[in-house]
This record gives sequence, C-alpha cells and structure tokens, in this order.
Amino acid sequence: MASYAATVPVEFNCSQHTVYTALCDLGRYPQWNSGMTGISHHGPMTVGLTYTTTTAVMGRVNETRIKVLHLVPNESIVLESEAGLIAFHAEFRLTKLGPSSCSVTCDLRFEFSNLLFQLARPVVQALTETRIRSDLEALRVLLSA
Repeated sequence: MASYAATVPVEFNCSQHTVYTALCDLGRYPQWNSGMTGISHHGPMTVGLTYTTTTAVMGRVNETRIKVLHLVPNESIVLESEAGLIAFHAEFRLTKLGPSSCSVTCDLRFEFSNLLFQLARPVVQALTETRIRSDLEALRVLLSA
C-alpha cells in the first residue's frame, strides 16, 4: 500500500481550551465533519476509547473504527484507525497564538486499501488535505457562532 502524509494548520479565534473541548466532543463531530452520517459514541474522548464513524468517502460509505491513543488537555489528540477503507494515524496539535486565539495543526499519515485510490495519489492527497481543512474551518465557524 502507498503511504500518504498531510499537514494542515488552521487558526481559530478561540482559546485552546475551547477548541480542544470541541475536538474531544464526539457528539458534535457530525456537525462539522463533512460526509459523516453517524458516530457510535456521543460523549467526550478518553484514552483507549474505540468508536466507529460512518462517512461518505469518494462516493462510498465507509465505516471506520478509531482508537484514541493519546490526549494532552488543551495541547494534543492522537487518533488511529483500526479498520476501514482508509488506515490513518492523526495528531491534532493545538498552539496558543494569543489570549483568545490558537492554531490547530493536523498531521495525518494514511493509506488506502483500494488500488484506485493508490493510482490517483496526487488527487487523493489534494482531496484529503482539502477535506481536513474544510472540516476544521467548519468547526471554527461553529465555535465562533
């Protein structure tokens, strides 16, 4: 399988705590994750928690089992998929920019089980980076409302 990587930074006009809390609130994920149609857990993330998401990915329905590997309050969240169309390892790092602003940088390593996705590597990488940025920007809008 071909391995891909993406790093996506997005600035928020909210405190690290506000953004971290929102990122850990799985019940809110369908509000800002494009294509997400379901999630098995609706409470806060905890280390060791495994949950399942249902999303539409490039015209296919994908169920992904995700495990929370590491949480550092207001600083980082590390997630890894255990099953699904896309195998990934994601780290969300939060950095304070000012008294009420921060940035979130998503570092993502991922692989696809589908040969078609592997053949279209540049397109897949661009679409993935765009989707991550779009989702984080949707969260930014949600938090500023």
